[in-house]
Amino acid sequence: MRRFGAPDARRFDMEPIESPLRSVLVVLDGADGAVRAVERAALLPLAPDARLTLLHVIPSLRPARTRSRLQREARATLVAAGRTLERRLPPGASVSSTMAVGLACTQIVDQARAVAADLVVMNRAGSMAGRVIRAVRRPVLVVRSAVHAYRRPMLALDLDETALPLLSFAPRFFGSLCPPLALVHAYETALESVLYPTPSAEDLASYRDHQHHRAAAWITKLVTTGWWRARAWTQHILRGHPRGVIESSAASLACDLIALGTHGRSGLAHACLGSVALDVMRDACCDVLVVPANAAAAARR
Repeated sequence: MRRFGAPDARRFDMEPIESPLRSVLVVLDGADGAVRAVERAALLPLAPDARLTLLHVIPSLRPARTRSRLQREARATLVAAGRTLERRLPPGASVSSTMAVGLACTQIVDQARAVAADLVVMNRAGSMAGRVIRAVRRPVLVVRSAVHAYRRPMLALDLDETALPLLSFAPRFFGSLCPPLALVHAYETALESVLYPTPSAEDLASYRDHQHHRAAAWITKLVTTGWWRARAWTQHILRGHPRGVIESSAASLACDLIALGTHGRSGLAHACLGSVALDVMRDACCDVLVVPANAAAAARR
């Protein structure tokens, strides 16, 4: 998360997109995970004519006999998942199934683009999910826990270009029946230890207080427009490293969903700078929604 102040909120298009989800890609991987992913997809606020696409990927580097068995199992999983969804979706919504052979990340990204997915739902965290998030440039929901309507979601906000895509996607993800939201921001005062002459305790307290109030004012400005005006939310601005603040806040607030943005870095930038979002996604016990900073641009294409 950003260490030095907040950008000018006027740089962003601050009006949230309130249209419901029209296209959702559900990635099935393993029996238990497939059930969770399908049940979560059925609870999403979908458009009356929404299209849900079920995808099961079979690894290509397997013996022919093993691959045939996996294909049979995949077909059975897709059929069962399709029947479950059809019983629970709005009358005008449709379900289709696809089985692909190849690298999971490549197939997921290609299918998400082909169906113009508004959201990708999957149950596997770890490195593969990280690759998908960096490549797909669309919101990704990783389902980790028992499925129920979210009651205590948390939005982890950074004061940079990742904030507005996350806040703009929230109305589409939560819909009109949105529970109270916890908005969490972590700020770091990384230059304290190198300031010369050493500031007094009073000066440090004043500096930290300034950082806190600046973040509070910026977040309040963001969530007092459009859809957000009618929503209940609480603000939690804490000093510390983002990953630690997010994990401790999720535990203390008993959150059942962590939603956060990401820059979607790849290559050398990812190797050097890492990703708080991917670290949280890997270690969280609850569901995690990751919205890339470039998700809105990808959706327009």
